[in-house]
Parts: sequence; structure tokens; C-alpha cells
Amino acid sequence: MDTNPAVRESTVKAMVSLADKLNNQNLNTDLMRHLARLQGADDQPGIRTNATICLGKIGCYIDPANRQQVLISAFTRALKDPFPPARMAAILALSATQQYYSLIEVANRILPALSPVTCDREKQVYCKIFK
Repeated sequence: MDTNPAVRESTVKAMVSLADKLNNQNLNTDLMRHLARLQGADDQPGIRTNATICLGKIGCYIDPANRQQVLISAFTRALKDPFPPARMAAILALSATQQYYSLIEVANRILPALSPVTCDREKQVYCKIFK
């Protein structure tokens, strides 16, 4: 992983345009691992936010056998991010990819993760849930 935050952020943004051109291994294994690492552990909040946005935009290219698990895990993790724009990105990404989730997963994993965000201390975050 690059040590320069600007390079990491540019890489994440570029993946939206490149995702449909990647082979299965690069997209579903390498890129998912890289985005998970950036989203969960990067010290730059903007990069964590952009990783969530990227996942929301490339969700249609992820292998259908793994898509639901990958996206739900990533977005529910982002809902707990201390950076408000990252939480808002998670809400919007869940909404944009809602067609990929079964009702069971929505009831058991997504709604319980969204519930605490309805009381978020940031008004702009909790207002996104009700839209």
C-alpha cells in the first residue's frame, strides 16, 4: 500500500472507472482486499469515505456469489466510522445497492446496523436514513 495519501485516494477513485475491465481475480479478490483494508484501517477519513463510495458504485461488478456478504460487511462497518461523511456514504451506498440484499439479510443485518444511526449526533447523517 502506498504511503502517500493522495496516491491512495486517487487509486480508489480510479477503481470506479476500471472495475468493469478487471478480471475476476483482480476484482473479487485483490481489489476487495485492498478496499477493505483502506476502508477499515486507513488513517485518512476521506480515503475511508471514498472506499465506501467506490464499493457502492462497483457493486454491480462483484461476483454475485459474494456480493451480498462483501457489501453488507463493508457498509455496516462504515456505519460505525467516526467520520460523519463516511457514515453518510455507507447509508447512500446501502440504498444504491439495495437490490442485491435478501429480505432475511435486510432484517437480520442491515436494519440492526442502521438503527443506531437514526440517533446519530450529526443531523446530516441521521437525516439521510429517512430519505
